[in-house]
Amino acid sequence: MTVRVARNFRLSFAFVFLSCGLLVATERLTLDGTLGSETTFWRPVFELNACQTGLLCACYWSPAEVKLFQLPGGTLLGSFDFDKGLFDVATHPSGDLVAVASDSLSLISKKSDRWIAVRCDSSFAQDVSALTFAADRQTLFLGNRRGDVMSTRLNPLRGDLRLKLFAGQVFDLKTSKNQKFLVALGLDEPFPELNFTPGESDEEVYRKVATFAEASRVMTCTLHVISVAQWRSIRAIRHRKAIRAFAISPDNVNLAIVDASNRITVRDLQSGAIRAHWRGDERGEVVDIDYSRNGRFLATVSTGFDGASLQVWNARTGAMVEMHEGPVLGFYSVAFVAEGRLIVGGATGQLTMFRFDDEQE
Repeated sequence: MTVRVARNFRLSFAFVFLSCGLLVATERLTLDGTLGSETTFWRPVFELNACQTGLLCACYWSPAEVKLFQLPGGTLLGSFDFDKGLFDVATHPSGDLVAVASDSLSLISKKSDRWIAVRCDSSFAQDVSALTFAADRQTLFLGNRRGDVMSTRLNPLRGDLRLKLFAGQVFDLKTSKNQKFLVALGLDEPFPELNFTPGESDEEVYRKVATFAEASRVMTCTLHVISVAQWRSIRAIRHRKAIRAFAISPDNVNLAIVDASNRITVRDLQSGAIRAHWRGDERGEVVDIDYSRNGRFLATVSTGFDGASLQVWNARTGAMVEMHEGPVLGFYSVAFVAEGRLIVGGATGQLTMFRFDDEQE
């Protein structure tokens, strides 16, 4: 059996927990303050994506599933299984369409009061590993496991442009709100596969998982800033430690990056010049980052046995504004939602929501 991993920098070391058969009891906090609990076999929410209408998409790992929620109430709108694995998800600005990267491209659309998933069988939509919608609402950007970045109009889907940037998998794509720039994160070498043979001992499985996790930690990544109009990379950004996650500021000026040393770096989006940098949570591994809707704050999340948290920072100075302790094993994803009034952290089998005022001084 071959295991394909999405976002290796978020999930690699956690495969050690999975191989040990760890069973985790988690709690889910809703906005009205009530607590519900569920027992889950290590099932992290590794990706969150939201739009201004309050639609929140959450990607669950093992089994792979996309759940749609309406915020701020947290109503579950729909749930969709993807038996071939799950890599990324993107919400359309209208709140009526969701794109899913699960080997091939799938589109989940709202029809009357129902959500329906349709798989795209076009050749350009195969091996998709990352995606994002453009601000013009008419364009979808795709990345695949072969290192290609593509652009397609939504109607019809046809794969208009293609750009080869990486030797390995494209892990993430984000576009600026002014539609001028697309930022792609990908591997400088092919991603390793994790292979199991029926009848292997627990010790052999654990050894393979540990070796895989260590190899994925040291793999080098590159960020490419792409001019959408020219359809070419205008800048490549590399860090000494692997880049785990990034976010583009709402004013299209800055690029916030988290790397494997837990350093948070804010760079000028076009020139790459460093504007600020500071250390994130030192107890765990910082794995995701997001800008508030007004660009004044950054939220990061960390995971690990030694401690984990959700932290909010002043995006200009790096001063910590808030810190919330995480659940067992911590958080794997974070997103500002509801016009900046809420921060959602994705953990093991749960979503935790924190009230936040992004207009505070």
